[in-house]
Amino acid sequence: MRLPCTLSLAQICHSSCSRKGASSRSSTLQHHQTRMQITQHLKPILAIAVFILAPHALAQQTLVVLRTTWSALTPEQRMKIQETKIVDLREPGAYGLVIDNQAVDESTRGTNGGAALGGALGNASYIDHAFKPNNNYSAKTQLAAGLLGALAGSMLDTSAVSRHHIRYAIKRQDGEIEYRDAVQQDAFRHPVGICLELATMHPAPQSLCGQTAAAFSQLQLKTDAGENKIFAPVKQNDAIPSISPSEQVQCKLGNLAPVITSIEKCTSISGKIF
Repeated sequence: MRLPCTLSLAQICHSSCSRKGASSRSSTLQHHQTRMQITQHLKPILAIAVFILAPHALAQQTLVVLRTTWSALTPEQRMKIQETKIVDLREPGAYGLVIDNQAVDESTRGTNGGAALGGALGNASYIDHAFKPNNNYSAKTQLAAGLLGALAGSMLDTSAVSRHHIRYAIKRQDGEIEYRDAVQQDAFRHPVGICLELATMHPAPQSLCGQTAAAFSQLQLKTDAGENKIFAPVKQNDAIPSISPSEQVQCKLGNLAPVITSIEKCTSISGKIF
């Protein structure tokens, strides 16, 4: 037996629009989480690519640098740093400095009134039954009745819940102040002055908050004698020597900084040739 179709065209359109609206609202919240998950999955692939491009890089130290700081360096400075370190570029808007925090204890205490009431009702019911004609009183049976009543009444009780609501005032790289809320079980919170990764609210390297090209170059570019070596900026009129495709090129993969390798190795990992 076929059922008649009772949905009109307007109802179908309304249902479809409702689903699209709910999807668009949730997509904003899930966008950043999805991006972080993709980054985590790409880390093994990036490690293999680094090994193919430069096998000696496995023994090098990974250097986390803001993308704006890396872009402000000269090509000579970048090449000098990449001789001894692997550069991992990060977005400046993903980090912030804690300038204030406030905490509210929203914990709730557990209750035991249900167990007490259940035990009292169990004792009273047994006493009423025991002192009726043709019945015998037993202290053990009364104790058992009280325990059973307390056990049944405990189902009405609630356990203690530890909940602490913390609000952080965070200064972003562009100088703007924003608030981030975190709810956790323990009362410990991040102190003022610590650098946080805004996506996870976990501590990040302190150098990523307020990192500048001048301070970064003075820290990283050092000579063997311990003196800072700052390269002069490249003039626009200076001719940049061309690199033969059959020799070496600059190859960029994912979030890693460009490295010098052969065209064959770069194309084998689908890298971008500069």
